[in-house]
This record gives sequence, structure tokens and C-alpha cells, in this order.
Amino acid sequence: MTKKLNHFNFDNEEHIAWLQGYLSKRHDHLFTLAPYLDIGNIFSVQAHIPKTERFDKLVSALEKNAEGRELWRQLYGAWHKKKKRDSNNRIKSYSFELDVAIKSKLNFLSKGSTIKDTLEKLITGVYQEEKNIIKNNKQIKLNNLTAIQLETLKFELDKEKERVKYLSSILEENGINFNLK
Repeated sequence: MTKKLNHFNFDNEEHIAWLQGYLSKRHDHLFTLAPYLDIGNIFSVQAHIPKTERFDKLVSALEKNAEGRELWRQLYGAWHKKKKRDSNNRIKSYSFELDVAIKSKLNFLSKGSTIKDTLEKLITGVYQEEKNIIKNNKQIKLNNLTAIQLETLKFELDKEKERVKYLSSILEENGINFNLK
């Protein structure tokens, strides 16, 4: 018998909905699937038979010919991939176009590593550099602000020294000896 769908729970509505959706999209195998499912609801046919038994009958029917076995292999692979994606929500699959020359450069940069690892290292490195630039720019702004504040304080201090000198001279003119040493 063919492998079972690992961790597939016939009482889980999400699992049933996934299976229904997957099989209903397979119009190329509709003739093979027709006796076992209704496109609108995979388990509405033969409702008196338990879901697992109906599914086992479907799997047995698929094993009878090459086309059915191929559909089972694809379904099994799709379920396995779905479970893998669901279990690792930190990793997502991406697909994008890349210029051939850039791909060649990426291959050169990978030097035996996988393209995935190389892209992660490149992106992480550039991201860290950008964060450092932002941090340095903040520090430069803070240093500039501090320098401006120091200049302002120095200017105010010089003004106050001049005022003290002026007041001291007025006191001396009036015969009052005032020394700030």
C-alpha cells in the first residue's frame, strides 16, 4: 500500500479543506477521481462510510494505474511540502526572475555554498552595514549637536565673564573691593 499522508487528520477541517482544494484542482484526473469525490465536497459521496475508509478507497483506486500513482505522488509531495512550510514559519519560499549575468555573479560569489546561503549572507551583510551607517550618522548628529551646545555654552560663559568684569569695575569705582579668585 502507498504511504499515508503524515499528520493528516480527517477530523481537522483545515486538512479536509486542503485535500478537497488540491483534488478539485486536478481536472486532468477527474475521471479517476469521480467515483470517490464530489468536486464541491470531497467527502459528500458515500457519507455513510467513514472518511478514512473513503480516502483509503481513493488511494487504492489511484494505485491501479500509472496516472493515478503519479497523482498520488504529487498529492503526497504537496502535502509534505505544505506541512514543512507550516512547521517552519520563519522560512518562506520566494520565486523571482534574475538577470543571467547577475546569476553568474551570484554563482561566483557562492563558492561552493548554496545560492540560498549566499543570498542570506549578502543580505545580512548589507543590512548590518546599513544599520551601522545609520548608527554612525546618529552618533555624528549627536556629536554635532553636542559641539553646537558646547559652543553656545562657551559663548554664554564668555558673556557672563564680561558682565562680571563690568560689575566688578563698577564696584571698584565705588570703593568696594570684590575679587573672585
